[in-house]
Amino acid sequence: MKLKKMLLLSTLVLSCLLIFSACTKNETNSLERVKSAGKLTVVGSGGYPPFNFMEEGKVVGFDVDAG
Repeated sequence: MKLKKMLLLSTLVLSCLLIFSACTKNETNSLERVKSAGKLTVVGSGGYPPFNFMEEGKVVGFDVDAG
């Protein structure tokens, strides 16, 4: 019985530590980061025609033309 209580308490403490460690105050403003960098980078795989696909070694398609 004592072992079960210790195991339960340990699990509870570990769970609380994991939950509270994820609660950090992160004040990054994505729009400000893009404005300061001066460009927006988008990644496409080149495997979803007609949106993006490979043609003669280059990625082409609707997504590429929109950028």
